[in-house]
Amino acid sequence: MLLLDEPLSALDAKLREAMRFELAQLQDDVGITFVMVTHDQDEALAMACRAAVMNRGLLAQTGTPAELYEFPANRFVADFLGSVNLFEGRLVIDEPHRAVVESAQAGCPIYLDHGVTGAAGATVWAAVRPEKIELHKRADATAPTIEDVPTGYNVTPGTIRTVSYLGSESIYLVKLETGHEVRVTRPNLTRWDQEDFTWDEPVWLAWHHESVIVLQA
Repeated sequence: MLLLDEPLSALDAKLREAMRFELAQLQDDVGITFVMVTHDQDEALAMACRAAVMNRGLLAQTGTPAELYEFPANRFVADFLGSVNLFEGRLVIDEPHRAVVESAQAGCPIYLDHGVTGAAGATVWAAVRPEKIELHKRADATAPTIEDVPTGYNVTPGTIRTVSYLGSESIYLVKLETGHEVRVTRPNLTRWDQEDFTWDEPVWLAWHHESVIVLQA
């Protein structure tokens, strides 16, 4: 077993990314276990076959990078790995094939197509990753419809406050009418995609039911 204690922390961004692949290939070639300590979430997701998130000396969750990112066990893990939008609310419906969270922060009821085995009326947090939120023009008052989501759910109005262009993607900070701020990541699939939305533009935010994770702690 080889222990690596933040071996890439002193490298510049491009070299660090190249060394991720180099270390992964080296581990595959020699066939021994590498235990790597890192505070860089992207590094952990990119290199690990299995990862562990620790909080105050205790294991919060272990699993594959995809399991930790897509199915976090609690709010700490969801917030620690990557970016996430958390909407505090109340679990008002919890049935085998659907659940609904009422959230004053989200500005709309949040719908899932499965139960979450929570106590009725309990305080929960609905987590939605930025890349799973769609931006729609708000030229009129008609909200967009989302496939497999009942009308009026998972759609909320807001206004773009900040835009960060990162080349392959753009990041939008959207202030909802409730005052809650939401982060949206949108890929630039063509050379003109970054021109679709701009500062201070009214928009609709929408997300599919499978994009929501309900966390109870």
